[in-house]
Amino acid sequence: MLLAVLTSVVAAQPLTKEQSEALDTYNQALSDFKAILAERRAQIAAKELPEDKPGQALYTGRNAMISAYKDLTDLLPSKIGRQSKFGFPPAYFDADN
Repeated sequence: MLLAVLTSVVAAQPLTKEQSEALDTYNQALSDFKAILAERRAQIAAKELPEDKPGQALYTGRNAMISAYKDLTDLLPSKIGRQSKFGFPPAYFDADN
């Protein structure tokens, strides 16, 4: 019960400019990664493969998302999610993504 009260009090506090920027950066990296995945799925469904380095966009998008998430969790530890099945520490990778 006390934990729920403390969590709601922390969540009610306004974000600092730095925290807000980190959250915006993460949200942008996440939406970019989802767009890359959607494009790749469309290419696979259409049976057309990119000519050069087909996994490069996924790799860089994933790395950008992980980096932005780490920066976000450094500033907002409350955003740390559960551990992934691959053993990534929760502060480095959101298992739900």
